[in-house]
Amino acid sequence: MATINNNSTSLEPIALIGISCECAGDIHSPNDLWDALKESRDVGSTTPIDRFDLESFTAHMINMDNNEQLLQKLLRAGYFMSNQQWDMFEPSFFDLSDAEAGSVDPCHRLLMLKFVHLLDDAGYSIDKINGTKTSVHIGQFSTDHAIATTRMRLEHRSRFHGPNTLLYNASARLSYHFYLQGSNLSLDVTCLSSLRVLHMAVQYLRTNEADMTVCGDDLGLLLLKQLNDAEYDGDRIYCVSRDVLSGHTEGAAGVASLIKVTICLYHRGITANMQFTSFNPKIDAQKYNLHILQNFIPFPTLPNNEKIAIGVNSFGMDGTTTHAIIEEYQPINKTSITNGHINGYHIKTILIFLSHQQSQEQINAFLTEQASPGFSIISRPIKSLAQKICFVFNGQGPQWWSMGRQLYESEPLFTKWINLIDGEMTKINKGEWRLLEELIEKKTEQESRINDTNIAQSTLFAIQVALSVLPVSWNTYPSFIISHSAGDQAAAFVADRLSLKETVRMLADEAANVFLEISPHPVLAKSIRECYELTNQQQSSPPLILPTLKRKEDEQITLLTSLAQLTTSSHVWQQYFHTRQILSTKNHEEYFDNFPSYKFHLSPCWYESKDSSIPRLANRIPIHPLLGIRQLNDQTSATWKTVAYLELATAACHQLLSSKDDE
Repeated sequence: MATINNNSTSLEPIALIGISCECAGDIHSPNDLWDALKESRDVGSTTPIDRFDLESFTAHMINMDNNEQLLQKLLRAGYFMSNQQWDMFEPSFFDLSDAEAGSVDPCHRLLMLKFVHLLDDAGYSIDKINGTKTSVHIGQFSTDHAIATTRMRLEHRSRFHGPNTLLYNASARLSYHFYLQGSNLSLDVTCLSSLRVLHMAVQYLRTNEADMTVCGDDLGLLLLKQLNDAEYDGDRIYCVSRDVLSGHTEGAAGVASLIKVTICLYHRGITANMQFTSFNPKIDAQKYNLHILQNFIPFPTLPNNEKIAIGVNSFGMDGTTTHAIIEEYQPINKTSITNGHINGYHIKTILIFLSHQQSQEQINAFLTEQASPGFSIISRPIKSLAQKICFVFNGQGPQWWSMGRQLYESEPLFTKWINLIDGEMTKINKGEWRLLEELIEKKTEQESRINDTNIAQSTLFAIQVALSVLPVSWNTYPSFIISHSAGDQAAAFVADRLSLKETVRMLADEAANVFLEISPHPVLAKSIRECYELTNQQQSSPPLILPTLKRKEDEQITLLTSLAQLTTSSHVWQQYFHTRQILSTKNHEEYFDNFPSYKFHLSPCWYESKDSSIPRLANRIPIHPLLGIRQLNDQTSATWKTVAYLELATAACHQLLSSKDDE
């Protein structure tokens, strides 16, 4: 029997179930990043000439700093995304006009694209996540778009440019376009931003403010869920976040490092440090047992199957730091309840009483061997039963009004579990009805709805679980557990096969409308349809009834055809694509573990006025030594800025000289 921990919510591990990223070197996915890391491929390059006026910027920085050699080296190389990664977009996919899309911060456009890939990676469809209680937490340390927009002349700005330059859009756009019902928050705390929002996302999950959270920055997104929920839903789990601490400790990097650590844990290997040559002479590597890997190695096998954990640090300019502890995920096979036994074999008689008078009457009845109606006297050897106790959970039918009230008032442990189940049921059924109201608070039998099917099964589950806790607390454990009908859920929970949240959710689930017949040949399809139509008369859509095998037909084709029908009917068999061997034979054991992400129909979407591009790209724009830079390229008559200034000066002089001549 599971025990109650008041801190279980705050310590709930968080599963990372989806990753998307976009990095330099045309890296578009976690798999691309893993290949680059494993191959120790350096994706750095010289600074593209279309990014900014490198010569002017370098000259300016040299004037500010005497270390000319260092600045020349730093500014002429780096890690840059290609223009295809930055300025391409598909406005119609997000129901945006071309004009509005052109005014959106390129960082936010990239976020929208990568969010779709994040869902692909996690095995979720856009329809499935629509309307869910998913919160969005985005860290952004970039104001380039806002700066470029402020340089525009008013006549070049559209009505979209104002709000589209603001930081809040980083998270708000995801919530709006994908109809996410959780909170959304954008944060700028410099280099700490992306890992700081991870800390906030974890807190939202642990306080049940969200069922799922999206967190990250412009280059990487993560989809998070409570571990129990992810296991229940069959999600592919990359790793587990054990804790995310915030304070003044130590620092390193953000979500990029977190993604790197995650894929290393998932693939169980440590990649090389490409840029390392030697330690700083001031660092005693041997003293501190420091090792820098220069070749890829697989993770070592730890004793007792211990899990590998890695820490990721990040710090901001304001002194705030964040430390995330990431642990590899190992599926846990839950075992049945531990068997126990009763030691007091010498006990022959047990008297059960509620008062001193009852105890006297039972003792007298026992001594005189008289029957004692209304009292319980057990007097027989119990050794033969001690190791062979079976808990039996019956189905619907034995429920009655006010059942369990006396124990609720007298047994603290019974009360504790009823309250716990009531809280869980209230969260699942959105407060439509309360367990305590039906079991404890209804004053008369006429008010009770205890015989309504949906309430009867839930109250029966609560009573059965709370009752089973009592003998277990007295060290009376079952060797076997059997159940019938509606008692199956309580039996599964007591046997530790389902968590409380999983079991309550199962009770609250609506009736099935998809039936997969597990048999060598479908024989129940007609009966299933008739029963469904009889019990679901208000349902307009017919049930989906699928076979797994058909007599003398190709078995794999039959099974995969049913899978295809499940998928096209929005019933996605997620685990299939992550763990199932396709057409597995001795000579063919390929895993379809990662399908390609959605391929967008991209088109150029870069909009920048000349007011912004001229100072940024002065090195690429022809400048006449006297005429300056040509303005208004779309006009039939050319205008040069410098000539215009000369013309204004000439006109002013002419006006002044003319006025003197008139005098």
